[in-house]
Amino acid sequence: MKLAKAGILAASATALIAIGAGAGLATNAMTAPAWTSTGFAVHTVESAPLAVANEMGFYTENFGFIPNLAGVMADSPALLKSYITTYQNLSEHGSLSGTEINVVALAISRANECTYCIAGHTMVGKTILPTPDDVLESLRNDEKIADDKLEALRQFSIDIYQAHGQVSPVTLKRFLEAGYDRQQALDVVAVIGWKIMSNIAGDIAEVQLDEFAKPFEWSKK
Repeated sequence: MKLAKAGILAASATALIAIGAGAGLATNAMTAPAWTSTGFAVHTVESAPLAVANEMGFYTENFGFIPNLAGVMADSPALLKSYITTYQNLSEHGSLSGTEINVVALAISRANECTYCIAGHTMVGKTILPTPDDVLESLRNDEKIADDKLEALRQFSIDIYQAHGQVSPVTLKRFLEAGYDRQQALDVVAVIGWKIMSNIAGDIAEVQLDEFAKPFEWSKK
């Protein structure tokens, strides 16, 4: 299925499937959905709406299991399709590297204190979108990144989000002077939109962290 760059998935699918197997997960272990504490269904392949059959197949074919958040978003075909398509567009048409996409995603997830997505993107940074460990730690702790260019990206992302897009010319100038361009500034907007979908869905539904992501769990202090 052409829902994400084949090169990215080829490099990560084996690792993710191994993580899932190690956590005792099975692709079709359940035919009926589980439920979150707030009453949202956590769909399996069998229980999900037919409209998201391709999207559920994307997860099982590439990762070997359905993450809990994807299972919840499946109840809204509009949401799950938008989520995956946005990532596809970032991967295939975007100007940010995989590492840069993950920096923005984790920065926004941290700003929202989304425990599910912080853990998820820590794992993603170790598999799908390779991100140095020190960068992951800085993002998780909401601290300055040692790499000046990635720090400029982190700060620009947070500035956009916290200012609701009403950033000053100085903020944009600082981002451009760090070595980025205007297309990348707009691609940051796309990543923020992508992450807002999962951050809010995860929080509304109070999605339980998957077993495979528990080694990367993050909690509010």
